[in-house]
Amino acid sequence: MAVVNGLGENQPQVIWQALPASYQNDVSGLVREFAGQMQDSLWDQIFGALAKLTRVLDEKRQFVLEHPRVVQQLSKSPNAEATYDAVVALLKTILSSDISSLQRLSDFNGERFLATTGSQVMAQLGDLAALVPDSKETLDEISSLSVTLSRTEGERAWVLIEKPDEKTEEVEFVLVEGKWVAAAMAEGWDSGIADAREQLSQVAVDPAQTAQAGIVLAVVDGALEGLLAAQTSEEFQASLEGMIGLAMMGVMGSVASQGSNN
Repeated sequence: MAVVNGLGENQPQVIWQALPASYQNDVSGLVREFAGQMQDSLWDQIFGALAKLTRVLDEKRQFVLEHPRVVQQLSKSPNAEATYDAVVALLKTILSSDISSLQRLSDFNGERFLATTGSQVMAQLGDLAALVPDSKETLDEISSLSVTLSRTEGERAWVLIEKPDEKTEEVEFVLVEGKWVAAAMAEGWDSGIADAREQLSQVAVDPAQTAQAGIVLAVVDGALEGLLAAQTSEEFQASLEGMIGLAMMGVMGSVASQGSNN
């Protein structure tokens, strides 16, 4: 119930706090191993481009909203502009988080990350869900769970989890390092972590592919600079159409290259 109540209050760190210490160490270790596998320069370029795109969406908001294709989409939803602003806010949260820097990821702290970025993202996703018609109210569903202890046998316990309008489910928990963990998760934890480490060890960063990605990101960066430099709606639309044209040429070139290789 502490986890259920915490999630209902946009406090995802309760999930981390519910994990045994060794599980926390395993997750932190995986994140740090991932950070060690990646290249700083490429990661910085990716997030640099994302940051510049976010600036375009934020600083040139009116120009974006005046684009004919965007106007067409706006007409389909009464909350389109509010949704747009919510997406920009979400991007800003991600850009200011630990995942935007490999150096910060290499010192990953799960509880801190979930209590800050995780909490903000949960709240912002809730705002987005409220703006989208017929969206599934996941947090409301979590808050409406009813949890009842069924029985215990030593370091095992069975809990009845009831959801409105759904069949009651009995879930087995086991005590691991002083924390109650779903038995299915506990049984598969070690093998799951081992599989994840194996997959990470097989991730090889090809210098040639990294260089190619860097070239593409440099082109994207230049195009975004053009959008930021636009002073009028006409200049912005012209830069945007040029950017779309370059993207289409890139896709066509890639398809043609794959065809010749085949």
